[in-house]
Amino acid sequence: MHIDYEKENEKKQPLQWSMIRMLVLCWLLPLALLVFIMLFFMSTKLSGQTEDTIISSSDKAVEICLMQMEGARLASRNASYISTIRDSYYTYQKDQDKRKFYDTVNQFLSQQYKYNESFLSTMLVFLDDPNMVYYTYSNTQKATYTSVLEFKRIGLSKVLDKAVNIDTNIELLNIEGHLYMIRNLVKSNFEPYAVIVMEINTNSMFKSLKSIWGYQIGEIYMDGEPLLNSNIDNILSRDELTTVTDESIYQNRDSKDVVYRVSKLDQHKLAFVIQLDSNAIIGELDMVIYIGVIVLIFMIPLVMMVIIFFNRKVTKPIKALVEAAHKITNKKYGFQVTKLSNSYEFDYLGNVFNEMSLELQYQFEQIYMEELALRDAKIKALQSQINPHFLNNTLEIINWEARLGGNQRVSGMIEALSTMLNATMNRKNQHVIPLEEELSYVDSYLYIIKQRFQDKIEVVKNIDEQLLTYEVPRLIIQPIVENAIEHGTSTLRQGKIIISIYEDMEDIVVDIEDNGTLTDQDIKKINQILNSEGVLGSETSLNLGIRNVNQRLRILYGERYGLTININQNNHTVSRIRIGKVVLHNNIIQ
Repeated sequence: MHIDYEKENEKKQPLQWSMIRMLVLCWLLPLALLVFIMLFFMSTKLSGQTEDTIISSSDKAVEICLMQMEGARLASRNASYISTIRDSYYTYQKDQDKRKFYDTVNQFLSQQYKYNESFLSTMLVFLDDPNMVYYTYSNTQKATYTSVLEFKRIGLSKVLDKAVNIDTNIELLNIEGHLYMIRNLVKSNFEPYAVIVMEINTNSMFKSLKSIWGYQIGEIYMDGEPLLNSNIDNILSRDELTTVTDESIYQNRDSKDVVYRVSKLDQHKLAFVIQLDSNAIIGELDMVIYIGVIVLIFMIPLVMMVIIFFNRKVTKPIKALVEAAHKITNKKYGFQVTKLSNSYEFDYLGNVFNEMSLELQYQFEQIYMEELALRDAKIKALQSQINPHFLNNTLEIINWEARLGGNQRVSGMIEALSTMLNATMNRKNQHVIPLEEELSYVDSYLYIIKQRFQDKIEVVKNIDEQLLTYEVPRLIIQPIVENAIEHGTSTLRQGKIIISIYEDMEDIVVDIEDNGTLTDQDIKKINQILNSEGVLGSETSLNLGIRNVNQRLRILYGERYGLTININQNNHTVSRIRIGKVVLHNNIIQ
């Protein structure tokens, strides 16, 4: 039948105009509309990205602060856990050598805290002599003895009052702009005998907070009370400052952008509150809008260049190929096209088209001979089906004679063989059958095998009967059972076959386990067979059988289905068939 493609395509537009329309509608127009809607969409997207950036940078900065504060807390424990101070104190109580005691304590403080960047100075006060302050200060942090004098003047009495109620925990005190960490030193009976005080180097301890994107000013609260006196606005309530959060929270309060996070340190709740620079955030949005407008302006000449390029390099060569195709449809077989373009792709297409045109001319000349050959092949195929049908009918006659003779064993074997022969003949031309019918073929095969091996083979079945009505491809289980018996158990003194059929999500899984073992060489060969490697002619019928089952299942259900053969924990060989629990009709998944 001849189809007039020219009449059908009269109302269709050329590729060139379709391409131009596509570029205008799908490129220029969206870019033009983007100018008007960019502010809304970009502001929303940028706000989300900005929020994520702020939260991420805040989380990292707070984690660093918490690590440094935890490090400072652990450092303060050294005065308790290292027995130097306690031992010196007990010795002093006995020998009253004040000079030795003073040197030992100061030397310990210097060794432990002088070079710790987290502390400006470290003081130790014994409760039985609170006017005597043992100390060290960090030269690397530009601290001087003035910090110790300042502590004696403004902090000593407040620290001693606070230490009465903190037990063995730590406490942070802000005293006239100085942030102190205090901890009690206790005896073995947990009675306090001294207080260690560290002046926190806030510039070092909380330096990471300034890395938060848009940072303007920050404050740290302990149990709702400010520690830094940074004059930040009271944006958050006390409940918010004392409720632990899993991550940083970004909000806009009273036209002010703020990010905060509340975490635990020892028995206290620390709130890190950062007020952000709103102008820096809005400035990022303006910059994106300017860039978008500039990109749009530069896109217009780019679109024109793309149109010209496609017209020369794509549209014209395709038009030439279309005209040549019209020649072929008008029965001008063998028509050749000239050089289409300087590009490799169209030069290749032109050469392939010319070869196909010559091949098509040759094919039409040979079609009559092929039709004759096809008729001969069909006749031979019909003749080849006569022998299996004749054999099956003959087996039925022999079975009838065996029954008359009372030989039930021979009759059973003939019936099993007849069942298997019917399965291979597939008289009804069924591609899929119920799982119950497929298992009947397996039972027939096993019946014959048991007559051959007698008690040498044991067969165990674990089958979910609810799956028996599902349809599966014909002859996929029997070849695998045969392979398991021939390769897995035939050489053993006592072979065992376990057939398990169960449901796995939306799949039906058939496991055939035999007590044979596989070597590394066997596994390598099996993988080659299942992946269609090697020479087909060199394989046995069993090898071809398992290859055929695997390929059929992959074609019908997809690449994740098929056959796998592995070794389980009992060192037994397990052949696993995975089938999709779907309806098949004429070999097509519905």
